[in-house]
Amino acid sequence: MSRWRVAKHYGFGAAQLPIQPQAHRAARSGLRVGLGDVLAEVFEDGGLAGLRRILGQAPALALGLLIVAAFVTTLLRDHSDPSAIEVVLFETAPLVEVPDEILVEVPVDVPDAVPDELPIDAPLEMAEVVPAPLPEPEIAPEIAEGEPEPAPPVASVEEPPRPAPPPTVAPRPAPRPPAMPQIARLERPQPPP
Repeated sequence: MSRWRVAKHYGFGAAQLPIQPQAHRAARSGLRVGLGDVLAEVFEDGGLAGLRRILGQAPALALGLLIVAAFVTTLLRDHSDPSAIEVVLFETAPLVEVPDEILVEVPVDVPDAVPDELPIDAPLEMAEVVPAPLPEPEIAPEIAEGEPEPAPPVASVEEPPRPAPPPTVAPRPAPRPPAMPQIARLERPQPPP
């Protein structure tokens, strides 16, 4: 935006802030001055307010210190094995070297599984297959002779005893009306004649 447009839109004197090319340079202070500034900021509202701030952050700091201390003690601890178990290799017999003279290849005759040509002397004859006769089923004599066995007699079913009638409850007497306190009744005043 041009200056004329800024002045027209926002009014005369708008956007007339000078922009500094570099940040304000301040003299560097030492560690003592920096710690003094930090302590002054912590205790600026008084000693109790600063103490409250410190106590509010103390659990987190204590947890961090505890974790670091546990890590360091784990690294410094002796990790040697104090158990009485010892790993020992069993003694084995030394390997015997076989001289080269004993190692001789022996040729083995392996017959072919299928010969190249089969001899054909006579034509093959078809054999007749005679089925074996089926055995006759055995018939139980009881079933074959007569009627089937009669069914076993059905046991007579007795009726279960009837449950006793429920006990009768005597009717409750009618409740008495509640006692009403005697209240003096006022009559309405007579209308004037």
